[in-house]
Amino acid sequence: MEYERTRNNKRRELKLLYDSEWTPEMDYALRNYFNGCVVCGSIQNICRDHVLPLSKGYGLKPGNAVILCVKCNCSKHDKNLKDFSAILRPMN
Repeated sequence: MEYERTRNNKRRELKLLYDSEWTPEMDYALRNYFNGCVVCGSIQNICRDHVLPLSKGYGLKPGNAVILCVKCNCSKHDKNLKDFSAILRPMN
């Protein structure tokens, strides 16, 4: 329990630090640019995510944001999107 609380606090601090430039207008533009998950194509349960991971110091900025479904986002963890997509390709 304590580990989860510490991990969540650290992630929240990183988001405040690195995602501070992200605006609602950028979110709107991103959702209009990507019709669905960039990995599997799903249009249900989609969310915004970092191409290069937040845990490695990359915040949400134009060029570092994509739309993923919740399933792909949870599977991605702290990999960058290019490495994650390469892992998935042989399975499809």
